[in-house]
Amino acid sequence: MERSFRRHLLLVLSVAMLYAAGAQAEFEAGQQFGFNFAEPRGSSITRNRFYVSAKGEHAWELPSSSIVLNGFVRVIGFAGDFDNEVDFRTLSAVWNTGKFRSELGFQDLPWSETFGFAIADVVNPRDFRDALFTDPDWTRLSVCAWNTQVFLDKLTLQAVVTPVSRFNKLPVPVANPEPAAEFGGRASYLFDFGLDLGLFYYRHWNRVPWPQPLEKVHTLGFTGSQSAGDWVFRADSVVHFGMRGQPTRSQLIIGADRTESETFTWGTQYHLDRAEQTQHWLSALVRASWADRKWEAELFAFRGLDNADLWVQPKITWYFLDALAWSVRLDLVSVGSQDRLFSWVSVRF
Repeated sequence: MERSFRRHLLLVLSVAMLYAAGAQAEFEAGQQFGFNFAEPRGSSITRNRFYVSAKGEHAWELPSSSIVLNGFVRVIGFAGDFDNEVDFRTLSAVWNTGKFRSELGFQDLPWSETFGFAIADVVNPRDFRDALFTDPDWTRLSVCAWNTQVFLDKLTLQAVVTPVSRFNKLPVPVANPEPAAEFGGRASYLFDFGLDLGLFYYRHWNRVPWPQPLEKVHTLGFTGSQSAGDWVFRADSVVHFGMRGQPTRSQLIIGADRTESETFTWGTQYHLDRAEQTQHWLSALVRASWADRKWEAELFAFRGLDNADLWVQPKITWYFLDALAWSVRLDLVSVGSQDRLFSWVSVRF
């Protein structure tokens, strides 16, 4: 109880600091609940937690630059096996001159272009405690980093240094090595014909989603997107190497999205993973809304081509007030006993 009180007090103080700086804060409260159909009574609840969050920023305009303070903090109360948490999604300061941008503090640094599986997001570790929960705003763990970008017309250069590494959260607690620095960078170029191509390198602890000895690995990769009318073509590719006794692992996702109208979009992707063996998958995502966007339906499917993997995820969301939403999702999985119903109610104010 005392620890929970201190965590909630920390959130209140963080929000007070945002208001003291003149920031306009946004608040959200919600409840997430998952029910596993296959498990016996008493162990069928896969997720049951309440959360509150505050998000805001404040900017100071200088003669030739600006300084921005960002804050995004969640307090999560678990009703299950985990302790209550305070999650600093963002807590950073940004100096921006237009040609140069430098950010220091807790932040989220996504690089991937594809949906569903973000293989190029190697800067941030992940929360793998719920294998079926893939919302990147929740599963990517923020890192305290120095992130600097230089903008040279159509070329952008980026350097990232995380002085003290952070590790994945796994279903079974494991002993992690001593934290050490992670570092790398990215160069991206926007061509005149619309191709946005990025090349990156990052030196980090491996991000494997299961307990095993962690080692520092080198990751090289590229990301790309190309618009062509209503179509957008995307690709992510990474190569991980440097682990003792382990083969080089390469991953590739290529796909295309199409916007049929303001209320209907769809996309499909091909996945390749090559290490000790080579595996292939296909995935698809369809999204539609109606009734003046008060209702939204989504279907995600992931199917193995040379394996038995199958994951189908239908979801429907009802925005029955401007600030209040309720989504219900089914996770149908062919491997194991993981089929479940997932409910998420949230209110913003």
